[in-house]
Amino acid sequence: MTIKRVLVSLVMAVCPLLAQQPRITVLDIEVENAVRYFADVNDPSKLALNVSPTAPNPTKAFTDSIFVGDIVAVNGKPAKGLWTSRQYVMGFSPTAAPGSAIADVTQGAIAECKYEILNADGTFIGRLMDGGLLPHAVSGGTGAFLGVGGEQASATARVVKAVRTASMSEDPASRRINGGGNVRILIRLVPLFRPEVLTAAGGPLVVHGDNFQPVTAANPARAGEILTLYASGLGPTTPAVDLGQPFPQTATLSKVNSPVEVMVNGQSAEVLYAGGYPGAVDAYQVNFRVPSGVASGTAALYLTSAWIPGSEVRIAIR
Repeated sequence: MTIKRVLVSLVMAVCPLLAQQPRITVLDIEVENAVRYFADVNDPSKLALNVSPTAPNPTKAFTDSIFVGDIVAVNGKPAKGLWTSRQYVMGFSPTAAPGSAIADVTQGAIAECKYEILNADGTFIGRLMDGGLLPHAVSGGTGAFLGVGGEQASATARVVKAVRTASMSEDPASRRINGGGNVRILIRLVPLFRPEVLTAAGGPLVVHGDNFQPVTAANPARAGEILTLYASGLGPTTPAVDLGQPFPQTATLSKVNSPVEVMVNGQSAEVLYAGGYPGAVDAYQVNFRVPSGVASGTAALYLTSAWIPGSEVRIAIR
């Protein structure tokens, strides 16, 4: 076989793999009031006693520490939640100083990070876990992030204001009063589930809000009109429904916990309602208003839930 034929064979073999590369979802998590508490207290009776800021004692290898901070935004949108990171200071280095760990790599610590992400109103969205040496591997998630993989993409957290260090003799109940640092943590996720608009008769399942007739080229939507789409993969709801179970056929609607966004030709649509469809398994109804500035023609529509985007579908606009 000639070199040219070998190269062609390799390209043909690689192309399908490239086409199957996973789509990455980026979470830019903003954290405030971040404090790192060092385990420098041997007497348990002296833990968490001091109301005022208390500086830690000098640390060496094997010193345990815990970061605590408040999640305040994700991808620029207001949010709530908790970031914690348990770390063992090691000071790995090929030229380790006394009290640090000799190694062929340069790493400061071994870490285990947890993120609990809530809506701005306190509604639970999901949890993420990552850890190891930097950059951390995302080991999983729950809620809207069930089954995710990925990595904490920043080599280090992007520091806006230095994280304050403290002794574990300082009372963590005073953390917000005493203040801390501000950091932004970038996470790249490979979701197991994505929000996807359902299809029927070869087209997206999007209907007019007034008569529930399908939006088609012969029956297009109008700018400013309320439409309803049907989708899968929008995640947990309130009231909660166990995975794989149908949404109840009751007067109490199962509203989606995660922030849901609909984009039409790059413009954000007003989402009026997003919730589980009664009697269906992993099928949701989303009511939205077509942005007034959308031009006539075929428009691209994207659905996003918990900052995870789905695939593009096309709808007719007149």
